[in-house]
Amino acid sequence: VFNDTATTEIYTQAFVGSVRCVQETEFVANYHQSLHTQVFFEITEDTKKSINVFGATQAANSFHTHGIGIYNTVLTAVFKMVSTKVNLINQLLYEDYISNLLYTEEKYWRDNKEKLGVKYPSERAEEVARKIIEIGVLQDGRTLLDKFRIVISHIGNALGFVAVIASANKRFLYDIHQFVVDENENKCEELARDSNQSPETCTASALIDNLIGKPQEKNTAGDYKLFLNMFDEAALKSEECKHFELFYILIPALTTAFVDSFMQAKNTLSTKNMTRVYFCDDGFAVGLAYLLRILRQNDKFTGLNWFKSVIEKHAHDKPAKGQTQSAEFSMRMRKAEAYQKEFEWLFYSFVACLLYTSDAADEGLGVDLGGRSIIKNK
Repeated sequence: VFNDTATTEIYTQAFVGSVRCVQETEFVANYHQSLHTQVFFEITEDTKKSINVFGATQAANSFHTHGIGIYNTVLTAVFKMVSTKVNLINQLLYEDYISNLLYTEEKYWRDNKEKLGVKYPSERAEEVARKIIEIGVLQDGRTLLDKFRIVISHIGNALGFVAVIASANKRFLYDIHQFVVDENENKCEELARDSNQSPETCTASALIDNLIGKPQEKNTAGDYKLFLNMFDEAALKSEECKHFELFYILIPALTTAFVDSFMQAKNTLSTKNMTRVYFCDDGFAVGLAYLLRILRQNDKFTGLNWFKSVIEKHAHDKPAKGQTQSAEFSMRMRKAEAYQKEFEWLFYSFVACLLYTSDAADEGLGVDLGGRSIIKNK
């Protein structure tokens, strides 16, 4: 049951609280986003009978109460939070065992990719994941691989939160724009100057004209470009950050861990002991696309042909149709189909996220963060 009928006051309190919690990771850790609907769904516990949701509608209602000034507060909070999370990934990759493991794996790929048909094998990804898991668990009971995966999801959820707020910002501007009687009438600034008002009044009138004049011309591509260019590219390629070059080779193991965790969470929905249950987590795909963009490793990861390789692997794992229709056969068939489906959905989400991080988005030509990823023609 989705709890989307709460009062505006409740949503306003949740919105203001979520802005404060973004930098503290509380919101991005307790809510997962759906890329298709641009709505955040709360991770539920077994004691709750409903799921709280947060989307553009609720944020727009909050803008009516607090004004659009809070939008800049959101950008600042997310900016700081993303910087902290990327630095955490930097520290994790800097671990000797992790960096040595990835160096070995990259060398194996360079030496054998032609023999492998230029497809990174899923068996190698599972082996890398197993070796990282064997390092041990952290204080919170999670493995180091889970820590990687969760941090990436947090980055994607933070960027998705900005997308929701940006969409609500545009909705709010359109709502107030309907109260303008006629766009062709004299502007407030012109009226102020014609009546010989003070310079301060004329400046304020100009701000009003800018706010309600043509909201359709206001887009958030520039805001997203801020996040795409928030890190110095030269610094990321420096000797101190050299281990960042190996991030792309870790992605197959990360996606394997993500699919395992996601399927476990979905399977828990049908049990009585529902602890931290969720049914969507597109923040992981958003975070992956974002990190590949700022690290300029899209081409390297594409060269792995990872998604094609793993989807084909799970398709081949399906038992032959001629086998006896036993309980074991049915279980193996369901498992192989489930894994294939989840990797396909992850691939589709990842490709959709590339629209946000493409060069068109970087140049402000193709993507409006608050819109639906429409690429414009030059």
